[in-house]
Amino acid sequence: MCKAKVSGHKTYYISSSAGDDENDGLCPETPFRSLRRASELLLQPGESLLFKSGDVWTGESLYPKGSGTEKLPITVSSYGEGKRPRIAPGIGKKIYGIRIVNADGYRVTNIEICDCYGGLVVWTENTYRHRIFAAVSGRACRRICCTARVSAFAAPTHMGDVICSPI
Repeated sequence: MCKAKVSGHKTYYISSSAGDDENDGLCPETPFRSLRRASELLLQPGESLLFKSGDVWTGESLYPKGSGTEKLPITVSSYGEGKRPRIAPGIGKKIYGIRIVNADGYRVTNIEICDCYGGLVVWTENTYRHRIFAAVSGRACRRICCTARVSAFAAPTHMGDVICSPI
């Protein structure tokens, strides 16, 4: 049985090889299986989604919900030993690897994304974004897209000072 973190911030575990979407996802021994299940969570500042190293998710995309803060970002990363976890949605099946919509405060590290049009996509509507920092470690993400969606019903969106940097 896992013990809750002292900080009170939840960490969710996802494993395509050993998980079950009926699990609570709160321990490495009781991980979720699918990106669909992980995408159902409403993440809070300081919480984490950790993917099992060496596992692969094919034909799936991650659509995390919720926002972190500068001091308490939402972390999407890995746990365990081995190769980076791989999200491979498949060209022609899914467009995105990870798509973050109208949310702030994410830190994405140690994840490999391949076989899709947009590896890590940040989609905003009716917002003003500036000083955005995307940290990319190694081959973790082949492409970062920062996309502004403007519709007839939304105010224009402005994004500036977008920085993509290796760490």
